[in-house]
Amino acid sequence: MSSCKRCAGGCRDFSSKADRAPNIASIDVVEGILLKAAKNMRARAEAFAAGELSEADIEAANRKLLDWLATTFAGENPHFETTEDWNPYGLAQLIREKAEEVDLSGLTDAAVVRAAASWFVADAVETVASTPDDASLEALAARWAAGFTGMPDF
Repeated sequence: MSSCKRCAGGCRDFSSKADRAPNIASIDVVEGILLKAAKNMRARAEAFAAGELSEADIEAANRKLLDWLATTFAGENPHFETTEDWNPYGLAQLIREKAEEVDLSGLTDAAVVRAAASWFVADAVETVASTPDDASLEALAARWAAGFTGMPDF
């Protein structure tokens, strides 16, 4: 073992080997979250069509999804890590820049993130209603994951 002059040979790798929570600044993680959400919405739409769920059940599930997405992308879900200054601050700034046609002034960063989450839910409802195939849901998830992670050209 080589030694340095400061530690008299005690240098080692002390980085954490502990399992880490998924990072919501990762496009792969976010795409997986959004794809799962869209597929769950499709399953609920199929259950509604089969008479297994009511419209109220669908609305309640969509509200619950919105709450979960808003909390998660605001960086408040303890099951996910985030990159410093991205959730909610950086994400909210990006949303404000990209959503020029919507007046988001006066809203907190968390409220801006919630607005974006509601736009995703509305887009997913529309996609599930019109083209619920896997390719369409994957494209939806990829497009919104790019936005939620700050990819260029979103």
